[in-house]
Amino acid sequence: MRLAKPIVSCITALTLLAAPFTSLPLQRVSAASVDDGLLLRYAFDDGTDSRTVADSSGGGHTGELVGDATITATDKGGAVDLSGSGAYVRMPAGILDGLTDLTVSAWVYMDTAKPWASLYSFGNYRDSTNEAFSGLNFAPVNDASKSSLELFKTGFGSNQFLNLDPVPAKSWKHVTTVISGTRKTNSLYVDGVLQGTLTGMNALPGDIASTYNYIGYAQFPWEQGTGKGLDGRVSDFRLYGRALGWQEIRTLAGAQAEVVSVETAEVSTTAGVAPALPSTVNLRFGDGSTEPAAVTWDSIPAGAYATEGKFTVNGTAEGPPLPAAANVTVLAELQIVSAEPVEVITAAGSAPSLPSVVTAVYNNGTKSEVPVTWAEIDPSLYAEPDSRFTVKGSIAGTAAQAEAVVTVSGGIPEGLVTWYRFDALNGTTVPDASGHGRNATAVNGPLIMNVKEKTAIDFDSTKKQYVQLPAGIMSSLDDFTLATWIYIDSKTGDWTRIFDFGTGVSAGKMFLTTNLRYDMEGSIADATPSAPKVEQWTHVAVTKSGTVYTIYVNGKQAAVGTSTKKPSDYGETACNFIAKSNWTADPYLDGKLRDFRIYSKALPQQEVAGIVTSSYSDKEAVAAAKEVLTLGNTTQVVSDLELPVQGGNGVSITWTSDKPAVVSSTGKVTRPAKEEQDTAVTLTAELSRGEYKETRAFQVTVLADSIVSVDEVRVTTGRDFPPALPDNVTVRHYDGHTAEVPVTWERLPLEKLSAPGTFTLNGTVFSTALPAAAQISVAELVSIDEVKAETAAGQAPELPDTVNARYSDGTVKALPVTWSEVPVSAYDKPGTFAVQGSAATESYDNPLIERRADPHIMKHTDGYYYFTASVPEYDRIILRRAKSIQGLAEAEEVTVWQKHASGEMGAHIWAPEIHFIDGKWYIYFAAGTKEDIWKIRPYVLESADANPLTGTWTEKGMIGKPAGNTASFSDFSLDTTTFEHNGQRYLVWAQKENGPSNLYIAPMSNPWTISGDQVLISTPDYAWERQTYWVNEAPSVLKRGSKIFISFSASATDHSYALGLLTASDTADLLDPKSWTKSPEPVLVSSEEAGQYGPGHNSFTVGEDGTTDLLVYHARPYKKIEGDPLYDPNRHTRVKRLTWNADGTPNFGPLVSGRQLGPAAAVTAAVTVTRDAAYTAETVFSSERPGTGGKLEAAVTLTNRKQAAGQLVVVMVRYDSTGAMAESRYVTVDMTGKAQETAKLSLTFPAAAAGHKVKVFVWEGGSPDASNLKPAAPPAVFE
Repeated sequence: MRLAKPIVSCITALTLLAAPFTSLPLQRVSAASVDDGLLLRYAFDDGTDSRTVADSSGGGHTGELVGDATITATDKGGAVDLSGSGAYVRMPAGILDGLTDLTVSAWVYMDTAKPWASLYSFGNYRDSTNEAFSGLNFAPVNDASKSSLELFKTGFGSNQFLNLDPVPAKSWKHVTTVISGTRKTNSLYVDGVLQGTLTGMNALPGDIASTYNYIGYAQFPWEQGTGKGLDGRVSDFRLYGRALGWQEIRTLAGAQAEVVSVETAEVSTTAGVAPALPSTVNLRFGDGSTEPAAVTWDSIPAGAYATEGKFTVNGTAEGPPLPAAANVTVLAELQIVSAEPVEVITAAGSAPSLPSVVTAVYNNGTKSEVPVTWAEIDPSLYAEPDSRFTVKGSIAGTAAQAEAVVTVSGGIPEGLVTWYRFDALNGTTVPDASGHGRNATAVNGPLIMNVKEKTAIDFDSTKKQYVQLPAGIMSSLDDFTLATWIYIDSKTGDWTRIFDFGTGVSAGKMFLTTNLRYDMEGSIADATPSAPKVEQWTHVAVTKSGTVYTIYVNGKQAAVGTSTKKPSDYGETACNFIAKSNWTADPYLDGKLRDFRIYSKALPQQEVAGIVTSSYSDKEAVAAAKEVLTLGNTTQVVSDLELPVQGGNGVSITWTSDKPAVVSSTGKVTRPAKEEQDTAVTLTAELSRGEYKETRAFQVTVLADSIVSVDEVRVTTGRDFPPALPDNVTVRHYDGHTAEVPVTWERLPLEKLSAPGTFTLNGTVFSTALPAAAQISVAELVSIDEVKAETAAGQAPELPDTVNARYSDGTVKALPVTWSEVPVSAYDKPGTFAVQGSAATESYDNPLIERRADPHIMKHTDGYYYFTASVPEYDRIILRRAKSIQGLAEAEEVTVWQKHASGEMGAHIWAPEIHFIDGKWYIYFAAGTKEDIWKIRPYVLESADANPLTGTWTEKGMIGKPAGNTASFSDFSLDTTTFEHNGQRYLVWAQKENGPSNLYIAPMSNPWTISGDQVLISTPDYAWERQTYWVNEAPSVLKRGSKIFISFSASATDHSYALGLLTASDTADLLDPKSWTKSPEPVLVSSEEAGQYGPGHNSFTVGEDGTTDLLVYHARPYKKIEGDPLYDPNRHTRVKRLTWNADGTPNFGPLVSGRQLGPAAAVTAAVTVTRDAAYTAETVFSSERPGTGGKLEAAVTLTNRKQAAGQLVVVMVRYDSTGAMAESRYVTVDMTGKAQETAKLSLTFPAAAAGHKVKVFVWEGGSPDASNLKPAAPPAVFE
């Protein structure tokens, strides 16, 4: 606990910098001179016949007109008129030599906005022979409808981009680029207003070999072709050998340059922690625009923030000296104010197992786990079933108490592992009445019904109905009993199953047929003469005792067999069914089952007979109803309760309340007033059938309506990017205390994200009618703070996981950053060096969209992303669109087409893809017929409307083929995709042939017709493509460089599902099977660590920056699937970044949990290497992968390199998937007089530890509290 305080406090001080600004009025400031440092100025006043351009700066850098470029007069003065095709101005070579800072300034009027038509370009690129070129290029518009400022240091791999809003055409615009080598920033201004800044710049202007320098012309040959130059006029082109300030830039642009106020920073910290003041403040000008300016703050005495309170820090903003101010609020030390309650269930007679930690809530709203000491429990409290009691706990160092509510459940028969009464279903869930939670799943809609006074589950064989049992339900058993009642409606075959436990198709391991043949990979016992009769209830049981297997019918022995085989021999069987076989050719059961039990022992004959003779009496019916009766969570009741009046099997329920004014006997709830307390109510249920009655009491806590206000939420987000809104809001109660309460937000209006500004989104708050409000600010990224690090020689530098990004609304956000690998040679001796990194400016929910499989996302030229996917019902085609990928999660979903009521396209609507071809929209999808749902074939829809969500769709029917082509689409065919290459369009799809599903390609004559024979390009060759089923399907095409890639999915659609990859040269004959090479290993597989299973059926798209490649795919959040994987609805759409290997192949990377990083901005860390390290530390962890629920040990070997005297503290910290500290341990090591010492620590991972990581720190000092937190060695990280 003591360790947590300083860390949390530091984090709080940093994150609270996003507080709003207030304004400080100022006197007006005069404009600055714009002549100092002028290297070149082209006024273009040379005369219309001149072929040269004079440099009026006096620098002698005369320019040359090339092509049909001419001098002309404009309202901006002289200008060069460029036709857009081979017309440009050539500037002298070497013009940037030796520069540390640079400003490029010009007026530009574009007649047409052409992608990558450069305003200016400096560099030395000629062709591929000098790939390590350098350059600076600015295109007012790129192919992603953005402006693009590019800096190249050593070739294309070193390029740094600043992609912002495009410069508009058809009007004069003043464009200024300012490069500051000192700050390592590259900023773009339009009409004197800052558009954005690239931070962490990796090159100085003088690093650019300015051999070829142009105005209106690009550096690269492929952008110098006919019609590719700047089409318009350029006036007053200037180069400065320094970074101009904001006043000078505004003066050149003719913009308002008078500052009317400096916004005051609002900063928070905690007592004893120095406030982190912002590095910039916003200047506000007379025209309403703002500009960040660097600020230097006065020093702050430690006493100012030693205790709770407020104070002001003064500073000076850069430029003409301007006074700045920051108001600092000092909060009190973190204190625990409450602990979240704990719910525990125990069996009657068993002492409850209470947790060793509880979740503490602090006075700043944060939470963490802390140890708890529970009071002793009187055994009488848990002696009787169906009761509840509360245990109090104490937390060291605080008066706040913990509370555990214990529910005592009824006992269960000895040895009962699972018990399916089949008297009720919870949706598709079959409750396990044994209390062990091994619920089963009813598949394809079997119903509960009453037959001959017995309640049972009814299976219709024509609908392939069955029950899926949990995986491994028999795997730990040696001796056992399986018992059930069965009622056969009709005989469907000799191999119809009562139950079947197996590992997959044609892999049943233990089964019993309706003819009473018991089989374990061979017949064990056969009681066919005693087999159940049609329309007659029969009780059947199978027992194993040692090597003896016995089949009982109606409590009497019917057959005996012997075998050494046992259930545990087969491991954790996953395909465990009632009424279904593991062999697909076998029929389904047509009949009913009830009271299905599994025991972990062999019941003797008399106990089996006892099951038979015990039908449901009144008492048993009431007991069964009482056992399943529940009201859900009644610890925080705020609305009317649904009190059931029927308990099944004819059981009636009536209710009484000990406080009817609060909760009535019908469940009506009246909450206490705000000045009153929460009220505990006892509801008693009386369950009865016939003359027999029992009662069950429920403890209900009704919350007082005491919330008086809801704190406003403030969120900053980028343009078109939905913000990550919190799941909880802070509420304030009548008595003054605060709490975090769940909130449900309204649908986000995506159109309000299209431009900078603010708007309010309302939400519904749990337990109050008061609304929540989120103030959402749409802002532009302005800059990313420079990172500075210090390390000792021989020690790898410790670089931050996040960097501070500053937005146009004044907020600061921490962006996750990925750093390049640092070679040992960089820090082996004192000096300085830079480390390059990329800070993710955008990230995506993971999953992005739930319950949407086979996802397809395309980015269209209209700026929208379009999304479609399979819905769990397989009955329609849906579309969404948004300006960002994250926006698709919030976008309205529109059904554009629905399945037919009969005939073709009447079932299994699968895997739609949307494409835009020759000015029209096309959706490709697969479908079965209503009469034969497995007759899957590919179909096409067409729309000529601009907006496919509102347009009219025409059915083009099944994909056409030429006469004589009898092979294509003749069998199970699906997952069509299309692409164009070298003027030819192709179709790629999956089709079964003699069992396996293969991939085929064919040319197309139009978007709905293939024009030739199909060509086989892939069949399941490897073991990873043949898991359960031999499958290649779901092709998706990606073209890059000189290669064409086709990803595909392989194996069954459970956790075995994986991505494979085909590759071809872009010059190869794509219709030649030999042109395609398959990667021998899958490129993406399931991940326990990430909690994602069965990744597949992907598509490819690009990020919002137009350059970041993204993989779109689906995966489940769990491995074990109950029922047919095809009908499991939880394949969720996900998006992850796709990177590229050095050989030009895509790197799909491992699956990771948490939000997925999208496009990123470059960032640089300046590292200073100081003296040699006194200590080194080498950490060895005991495991290769966390998350398995076991102990993780760390052995830290400390080496005293300089015989230093003193103590070191070794701290081991576990962080959860959100990055919050969850657990810590530390040991102190005295290194005085020791050359080497080993410290050992350990902690235990929870069962679910996806996304968790561990860090081991070595600090100077004797304990975390006594340490100055100065690293004695770099931390070790375990992920």
